[in-house]
Amino acid sequence: MTEFRVKLKYHENDDYNELWKVIGENKYFIRQTYLGGEWCFVSDPLGYCELDSSCPNDYVFTVCDSNGKELFKSSNGDDSCQFPCLRQLRKSEWNKFRDSLKVKEENNEANFWIHALTGNTGSGLDKWLLTFKDPSLYGDKAKDYDENWVWWTEEISEERIGSFEYVGEKYYITKTHMRHKICNVDWYEFHSGGEFMGSIYDSNLIGSMYSKSEGYNKVIKALKEIYPDSKYHLSAVNIYNYGDSQLISEAKLDFHNATDRLLKNNFNREFVDSIIEKEKESHSFYKDYWEIKKIYPTCRMDYDYKY
Repeated sequence: MTEFRVKLKYHENDDYNELWKVIGENKYFIRQTYLGGEWCFVSDPLGYCELDSSCPNDYVFTVCDSNGKELFKSSNGDDSCQFPCLRQLRKSEWNKFRDSLKVKEENNEANFWIHALTGNTGSGLDKWLLTFKDPSLYGDKAKDYDENWVWWTEEISEERIGSFEYVGEKYYITKTHMRHKICNVDWYEFHSGGEFMGSIYDSNLIGSMYSKSEGYNKVIKALKEIYPDSKYHLSAVNIYNYGDSQLISEAKLDFHNATDRLLKNNFNREFVDSIIEKEKESHSFYKDYWEIKKIYPTCRMDYDYKY
């Protein structure tokens, strides 16, 4: 049996690798946390921190706190010696409170990917705050990026409602009273071990705006219902005046670009709803070029689009 006294150097990275340092030595190991916690050798621990081969089952790791106090033992050879990482512990400790608090929970990982792939927010709290982002009420600050608007916040008070320990370090579950600095709405945020878990806000209190994603989705859904025969694209007419002559051409638009054409970056609720009603009564788009051609015989086809 080979034994090592180790303390946590870094919490898990994007590859679910925790870095542990052997106390008193310039030696490191990784604990791979994705499938429960497997001790592994590591290459370039203070650089890329790359996972190497698994440690032998007879390697025993004495887990210590930051001061070197021994806490418990762990190894690959004994499943009972596995222990949750901070990410897992945060969640399990939070679950003890979630049902009684009636919190609107957030999927932080899903929200990250929604923002990374689309540029829009997936957070329910952010979408609620964006309903108050009205330039007619708050001027230039409401014309700024959505990301900046949801960060115009201040902490009013914080209450610790629970606590837990991870490898000797104490963490808290907190309830924080928050307020938006511009529109002055209030809500409560909940964190477990520093990670945002969810919020409580008055969903019956809604501002005068749709969030960008909500506004787009609402109009796109309406366009697909108004133009049921157009599965992927709509056609619009562009008219250019050159003195006494006109150039009429087709613009082939997907539903997102068609929505752009209608909204012009205005997500006021009354305006968005009125645009939909107007489109139902008087269509701005056509099924295809040939439908336009019946009304505008001199219309030029959108040659950038392959029919």
